[in-house]
Amino acid sequence: DALSLPIYRRELLCRTLQHRRLDLLTISSPENLQRDASASAADGRRLPVVFVSARVHPGESPSSFMMHGLLEFLLSDEPAAVRLRALCLLKLVPMLNPDGVFLGNYRCSSLGMDLNRHWQTPSEWASPTILALKGYMERYARSACWSPSVCLDLHAHSTATGGFLFCNSRGDPATFEREAAFPRALSSVAPDFAFSSAKFCADPAKAGTGRRALSDLLAGAHCFTLEVSFFCGLAGGKPAPYSQDGYCALGRQIGLALSIYHCNGIGSGSCNGIGNGQASSGAQARSNGQGSNGGQTGGSAQTGGSAQTGGSAQTG
Repeated sequence: DALSLPIYRRELLCRTLQHRRLDLLTISSPENLQRDASASAADGRRLPVVFVSARVHPGESPSSFMMHGLLEFLLSDEPAAVRLRALCLLKLVPMLNPDGVFLGNYRCSSLGMDLNRHWQTPSEWASPTILALKGYMERYARSACWSPSVCLDLHAHSTATGGFLFCNSRGDPATFEREAAFPRALSSVAPDFAFSSAKFCADPAKAGTGRRALSDLLAGAHCFTLEVSFFCGLAGGKPAPYSQDGYCALGRQIGLALSIYHCNGIGSGSCNGIGNGQASSGAQARSNGQGSNGGQTGGSAQTGGSAQTGGSAQTG
């Protein structure tokens, strides 16, 4: 905030039950931020808007470090980041369950509820942060200026190794290929997220998750739950424990994948090589040069509470 960057804006989305802030960050080009503020589009086009959230499950602190790395990438001068800002509006909620994080909970809110099962019918008294974000997203679905393209909910997994995506499955081959485009882009720059590990499912038990509920609410958007291991990746086929810096590197790779995805699928025009699955040399060095076993940096990502790794292996 102190830098007053022309590509960044922070706002209060709502207050939690314990009166903590739910912050929403907007990152894009100055022109797109002006377009967003005025809610008008002189050219009549609907540009893509991307939503990314983390820490709906408060004990899953690796998601905060991935969010930190993603923010580093999005605010950088890397050609892929500049291009992504020109193509899209990016909306990020770094901590969707601030009360649970403050209390040191592993999976639930201050009322003992799993907020990632409240997306179908959120309420002011039980899940105000979900209600506020869902309503905010819905306004963009109705906007004449913007069209939701990707929703990413960042998580951590207590038993899996490496990372994987939960994806929606509708049984239609053409829809499957569109749904698979972002997982393929991510696997092209992040070896920890091999496309073969993506899980396409329509489990009724997950109907209340953000991934499932938002795919019904935001017509045309592709919604994913992104999971990463609390423990290790499998770089080179061998277990390699993650560090804080390793999680941040994954976040930068997520940003690079979003750039590739929008250049290839939704954005138009030349992406200077980025849209053909080629990362800029600087971005590739930063995202791959600090892999699963990078050094500890601490960073400034807010983790709040312990990164408990025990407990159940519930996902999403």
